[in-house]
Amino acid sequence: MSINYYDLSLDPSIFEKLNEYLHTVPLTDFSIRLKTEERFKNYFNCKKAILVNSGTTALYLSMLAIKQLLNKDITDNDISIIGPAYGHPAWIQAARLAGYKLQFCDVKENTLSMNPDMLIDSINDTTKVVLFIDKAGYIGEDLFKVKDICNKHNLFLIEDSCNALGHRYNDIYAGTIGDFGTFSFSNPKTITCGEGGLVISNREDVNGILDDLQYEGGWYNYHRNKDKTFINMGGNFNLCPQNCFIVNEQIGLIEDYLHKQLDIYNKYVSKGISLINFGNNYKYCPSINITINKNANKMHDLYNKMNIRTLYKHYKNMSKFFTSNRYPVADRLEEEVLMLPKSFNLTDKDINTIVSIYKVFMKGG
Repeated sequence: MSINYYDLSLDPSIFEKLNEYLHTVPLTDFSIRLKTEERFKNYFNCKKAILVNSGTTALYLSMLAIKQLLNKDITDNDISIIGPAYGHPAWIQAARLAGYKLQFCDVKENTLSMNPDMLIDSINDTTKVVLFIDKAGYIGEDLFKVKDICNKHNLFLIEDSCNALGHRYNDIYAGTIGDFGTFSFSNPKTITCGEGGLVISNREDVNGILDDLQYEGGWYNYHRNKDKTFINMGGNFNLCPQNCFIVNEQIGLIEDYLHKQLDIYNKYVSKGISLINFGNNYKYCPSINITINKNANKMHDLYNKMNIRTLYKHYKNMSKFFTSNRYPVADRLEEEVLMLPKSFNLTDKDINTIVSIYKVFMKGG
């Protein structure tokens, strides 16, 4: 027996449709990207949506756009960004590439996300951007507290919603709360195309900036309008047409996927596994089945021996690689967080096996 952490492939019908698509359009059919971006604009009711080649790129372009809004060049390294000490390194790598100084803030155990009370103490004269990660789909009161802090201090807010696509808090969509929202389509996100990303924004002043950053500094516009000086910064960060097609086929399935996530989460909880819970006012549960335990490493080893794929130390206290400052909650979560399988292919028998091993361990077996 082997139980995967997440699904390794998509529904075969999507590949059948992709095969038909590939036989009817050129490989360079960029109209599918524009069509998919428009669907995301409608889904989020936002002013701008651009598809890019990864979630990290989505973060990177958001940071570059902010630099342009601040009249800063990519080589200017006199401004800083504050992000959570605990998490995935994507925001850190994006910030380094974009020429930001790094600042860190500790997180809260009950949300796994940035602690707004500690954020206030982290802000200094160089701080211009705050990066909030909707960890495991969290978009509750603390995010809105962070937004209020950003408004008070005139800071930009980037909302990393890579694990929160479709999640709502009081009917407000994840990704729409900050100046920029970013998403990832890698495995094991809500929808996937292998690799891909999305930036959304409701700001009026980023429309042309994001377009230029997405594709060669506005190369298309240069060809259309010879009076435009071709000096804008940008690269070829487009999501390829084939991946756009795969993403487009899944937009209408987001709610179905989220219901499946919720069903798996509820089965774990109903059978006695203690998983992180963000409380009321959520449309859906946490997107990751997380249990916090002082012996998470031993649980991980036990599951591995049974060929059950769990994730341990998938997120780390990244701050320790860049500063001597200590962030105790981030340190503890790195050691105590264990992520249980979330594959839609999990059977009741699989879940019962996972639960039985968990209970044996908790009894000291």
